[in-house]
Amino acid sequence: MDSLFLFFRGVCYYALSALDLCMLVRAVLSWIPDAQNLKINRFCYYATEPFISPVRLVLHRLFPSLQQFPLDLSFFVTLLLITGLQSLIA
Repeated sequence: MDSLFLFFRGVCYYALSALDLCMLVRAVLSWIPDAQNLKINRFCYYATEPFISPVRLVLHRLFPSLQQFPLDLSFFVTLLLITGLQSLIA
């Protein structure tokens, strides 16, 4: 039973690491205008948006003034949550 738990913990940790990497790639590619149509950019967007979108909704409901803020803080909050979950798993 312990080996199954360790396997599940490892899978979760590496899945969060992959999500973290996709978020990093998405952030870097968002600064390159010609990269918007790349397949890797679309993959990273579709892989990360289901995690960022709920955080964005919560932040906009709690702090309506953030809708006019030039940076998407939900991206950073999601990144912090993923890092926190990785720390708990490790």
